[in-house]
Amino acid sequence: AAIQAALTYATPSSSTTFVATGGKSVHLPAGKYKISGELSIPAFVNLIGEGKGISTIVCSTSGSKVKYSDRSTENRGGLSKGFTIDGNDVSTNPLFIGLAVEREFSDIDVVDSAADGLIIEAAQNCVFTACGFQHNGSTGTGSNIAIDYGAGNNRFVGCEINRGAQNNVRFRQSGTSPSGAFTVPTQNRFYGCMIERFDNESNFNATIFHG
Repeated sequence: AAIQAALTYATPSSSTTFVATGGKSVHLPAGKYKISGELSIPAFVNLIGEGKGISTIVCSTSGSKVKYSDRSTENRGGLSKGFTIDGNDVSTNPLFIGLAVEREFSDIDVVDSAADGLIIEAAQNCVFTACGFQHNGSTGTGSNIAIDYGAGNNRFVGCEINRGAQNNVRFRQSGTSPSGAFTVPTQNRFYGCMIERFDNESNFNATIFHG
């Protein structure tokens, strides 16, 4: 609740589609922060920790997650960097990115989800740099990264995507794409990433899977 209050306070006083006035940064000092529900990051607000494994958000329920809007409400701009999101083998989706546009994610780890680690639904033109997605999913279900609906033109640069339960990266379309998005995941790119290994060979579909 305290972190959410800070994020809400940091919300810009006014904004248009492309420009925000008064957007601020919320800083996570070194330590562990337990969340029991959704932590909603507003448009144009930065969330800055001190590094992977130094500032750690620990999920304590299946529904706890760090969320950047839903798949139908635009969430534009802002930088998130320098923290770990620990699914604690209970959260079914520690990091959820809806219709985010031109957001930057850097130096973030997502680990130990009970299902998918990162779900991207309809996000456009986001960049993930030096992020890690590891040990997500359980008993042959769940991927490190699931790219869904009409997510497009997102870039992963120098990321480590490792030891997913069912897939490391899964492209899918589970419903009708929202207005303004592609009809299917399109033109998502991976540059200099390490995508390898799996947790359970008997239940593993593929390192990268479409469908």
